[in-house]
Amino acid sequence: MCRRGVGPWVLAGLLMGAPLTAQEAPDLTGLEARLDALLAEARSLDTRVEAERDAYDRSTRSTLEEPTERIVDGLRIRALPRDMDAAVELFTTTWQEAFQPRFGTPPAAMLDAGLGYYDHRGEWNPRVGEGQANAYFVQVSTAVDDRRYQAERSLTQALLHSAPVSIREWTADWNHTPRSAWLAIRRQLAAAPSTSVQACFDGDLPSCTATLGLRPKGWDRSHVVAAWYSPEARRDVLARAGRIDADTLPEDVTAAVAFLRLENEFRMPSGDDVSPGRLVRRGGNRIRWELGPADAGTRASLFLLAVDLGGAGAMDRLAALDPRAPVETALAALAGRPVDELVSEWRDRLLAEVDPADRRTPARSTLAWVGLLAVFAMTSTRWRVGR
Repeated sequence: MCRRGVGPWVLAGLLMGAPLTAQEAPDLTGLEARLDALLAEARSLDTRVEAERDAYDRSTRSTLEEPTERIVDGLRIRALPRDMDAAVELFTTTWQEAFQPRFGTPPAAMLDAGLGYYDHRGEWNPRVGEGQANAYFVQVSTAVDDRRYQAERSLTQALLHSAPVSIREWTADWNHTPRSAWLAIRRQLAAAPSTSVQACFDGDLPSCTATLGLRPKGWDRSHVVAAWYSPEARRDVLARAGRIDADTLPEDVTAAVAFLRLENEFRMPSGDDVSPGRLVRRGGNRIRWELGPADAGTRASLFLLAVDLGGAGAMDRLAALDPRAPVETALAALAGRPVDELVSEWRDRLLAEVDPADRRTPARSTLAWVGLLAVFAMTSTRWRVGR
């Protein structure tokens, strides 16, 4: 039995509208006094927590090394003194080998995005994160960590730091490798169950544009996603992505709308101070690029081609755009030419080594390999273990 406070039977009576006796009525004056005492105690605890946090911060600053910052070859690098030489070597070498052939010297806007480095194998130092809101980090935990991959990823993120929000979203999930492998891209597209891909291979330029998740002239977003797949393929793609239950979806639903996302939110370009001029209002439908026939690496190949065609100053032009600029506007500014010309050049390079009569071959080749592997999978496992 509950001896103090309001018993459960009293609450039930309140909910049911039953009158309370004088003995059952709660002491509201006592409850209010108790609540005031608890609030006062919480405020005193807040003051104590703040004091202890300040003491901890002072102790940390007095006993642990402060991160240092160095600008080398146009890159702003921040690390603990013990890690600085390794950080400079990693970032500058990675830029020179992987990025410089395509991007030249780092664009000025990259200085707004710091490059951080921290080796967890050294003495623990939480100060490495001080003032690092805009930094893109390489973190080393073991001797076998792929520092080069992390450096390429961080440098790519820093390159796009000042780009419009749309271009960063369009290239999201890219593996950040600043190279285009056209054969791998052809295979990726050929394996997609997409009507727009085949139309692109057959020479229809608007289909190439739509395949990449972009809007050809006169098209809206719903036209783009409707061009990607047949109704049957849409169902399969959505089912594999876990967006629908293929067993319960009505047969007559084409589900093209499922490839659009309704947005009603605000976004800031990463690392920017909150200011009305930089606030990005996202409204209406956005294409779900991650469900399209062109994966992030294939979309990024168009971005890299735009950089090549745009020449010196391409990234500076991109950084100078309004952060709310559409992805098509961003790519046109980057390449210095209209998007349809950029996509036409992309298609020419994609199919440069493919005979026109064999442009359906990649799909047949992919299916042949799938069939061959399926045969192996259904037979004895001895072929896999060398018996």
